[in-house]
Amino acid sequence: MKFKRYLIPKGQDLVEYALILPFMLMLIIGIFDLGRVTFLYSTITNISREGARYGVVHQCATEEEVLAAVRNKSIGINPNDLDFTISWVPVDCSDPNPPGSGTVTVSVSFDFLPLTPFIANILGGSSSVPMDATTTMYLEL
Repeated sequence: MKFKRYLIPKGQDLVEYALILPFMLMLIIGIFDLGRVTFLYSTITNISREGARYGVVHQCATEEEVLAAVRNKSIGINPNDLDFTISWVPVDCSDPNPPGSGTVTVSVSFDFLPLTPFIANILGGSSSVPMDATTTMYLEL
């Protein structure tokens, strides 16, 4: 008993695979980039939240101490790649009854460099995507 061979041109599977492969790779790398964006945005949001919390809990701290606490919380991101803005009026610890209440605001910004540059071009038109997170907490004096 002989098997019939179907008349499929040799190499057709290889050509189809070569046509689909770039799209599949971009899809997979795009999924990885989306995961990285989610992780990094969650991290910078947590960093700003922890910095504001440190400023509220340690009301007699200086801005340098708050900045050091913020840099210690930057796990997974190089702290030198982050830009910090702290707007805060520290409490005068020599005054036994400090007046009123205030706020502590910590802003963190980061430039994300995706593995897939066409996604960055769609989102912002440049090779990097800016990410910002700001947290404001109230001082209860």
